[in-house]
Amino acid sequence: MTKYVRLTCVERAQIESLHRLGHVQIEIAVQTASHQSTITRGLARLAPGAYSARTAQEHADQSRHIPMLVPLLDRCPALVRHLRNFMKQRYSIAQALMLIARKYPDLPTITAAAVYNWLFSSTTALKRELKRLLI
Repeated sequence: MTKYVRLTCVERAQIESLHRLGHVQIEIAVQTASHQSTITRGLARLAPGAYSARTAQEHADQSRHIPMLVPLLDRCPALVRHLRNFMKQRYSIAQALMLIARKYPDLPTITAAAVYNWLFSSTTALKRELKRLLI
């Protein structure tokens, strides 16, 4: 398995120079010691034929600071409410999720494993209550 390494500013400048000189992606990859798919994705992200090392670096810096997604159950209180109601009726998490999917098709679906991960990821009063309801 290959370890992912971000391009440096110097490498991006080299890619920009080689691209402007008309080198194809495989040649740029060889000269920069990068994987061809890295070059292909980097060139495709920006306007075709207008690769800019500075713009590419700004894009990389911005995407690096994207916060982790908030778990679905933290974003969907209706799903948690229905899950709690079914668990109070002594349904397992898997059974409750199947019933929710049938009765409330507009709600997003989630796996039982994701619910368990969410339950045990931190401690809140709601999560403690749901843990007590586990069968």
